[in-house]
Amino acid sequence: MRNILLFSFLLLGGCLSLSSRELQLKDLQPQVFRFEDIPVPKGFKFFIKDSVITEAGKIRAGTLIFKGKALPSEVTKFYKDNMPQYNWQLLNIIEGKQSLMNFKKKDEICTIRFEWQRTSGLLSISISPYFEQSLGEK
Repeated sequence: MRNILLFSFLLLGGCLSLSSRELQLKDLQPQVFRFEDIPVPKGFKFFIKDSVITEAGKIRAGTLIFKGKALPSEVTKFYKDNMPQYNWQLLNIIEGKQSLMNFKKKDEICTIRFEWQRTSGLLSISISPYFEQSLGEK
């Protein structure tokens, strides 16, 4: 019984672990997409049916959806390294199986969300106007 239990733990541990190829982090390269000042990792595929874009003059808002193969830590590093080159300031970040990053630039907010799903990752890039307002103001 003890041998069966030990074998089960070893088998389960092997199934849950990542291969050495998956553990090796990639250095993602940027590509320019719809919004020239928000890079997208090369190799990520755009999903127009899941995306929404609204532009009126200088105001832009929307969410762009992409799928690609990268680990959350790779995508987080990509945006930490690349967004400042386009004058985006990192406001906050949450990292884990899912990563969430908020950036600010002049009068806009950009939220980058990445979630790993089975064999690939879902990347959501949302942009909206930013209005400075104190709490309690109406």
